[in-house]
Amino acid sequence: MLDLESDDPETRRVAMERVLRDRDVSHEEIRAIAEKYIAEGRKGGTVRDALHLLGKLQARDQIPYLVSRLDYSVFEMDSARLPAIETTFPAAGALIYIGLPAIRPVLERLRGETSEGALLAGAGVLRGVLGKKGAIARVEAEKQAAGADAAASLDRVRELLETHYLLR
Repeated sequence: MLDLESDDPETRRVAMERVLRDRDVSHEEIRAIAEKYIAEGRKGGTVRDALHLLGKLQARDQIPYLVSRLDYSVFEMDSARLPAIETTFPAAGALIYIGLPAIRPVLERLRGETSEGALLAGAGVLRGVLGKKGAIARVEAEKQAAGADAAASLDRVRELLETHYLLR
C-alpha cells in the first residue's frame, strides 16, 4: 500500500492498477492516505490519485466524504495537458467515476453553497455524469423546489455550466 504514497507518479499508477485488480486495500485506507496529505498541505498528485482510486473502485460508501472534499483543488503542473475538472478537483473526478449515485448528494451540497470552488466542482460532476444539457435541466428542476439561498447557488451553477472553460 505504501506504493500508493510514492512520489513517483508511475509507481502510484501501477499500485492503483494492482488495487483495482486485487481489491486488497479498504476504502478507509485509501481515504486515510488522501486525508494525511490534505492535512499536511502537500503531495497533491498523491491525493488526486487516492481520490480517483475511490471513484474507480465505485466506493459509494465514500460519496459523503468525496462531496465534503469537492472544493479541494490540485494545481496542474503538466503544461502539456489542459486543466480539467477531474484533475483540478479530484473529488469531482471520483464522483464522476461513481456516476448517478453521486448526483443527489452533490446537489444537496450545492444548495446554498458559497464556495466558488465547490460550485465549479459540483457543476463539473453534474456535467460529467449527466452531460451539459442534462446537467442544466437537472439544475433548473432543483431550482423550482429551492428557497432563495439555494436558488442563488443553483443559478451560479447554471452560469458555470454555460460559461466556464473547464466545463465546455
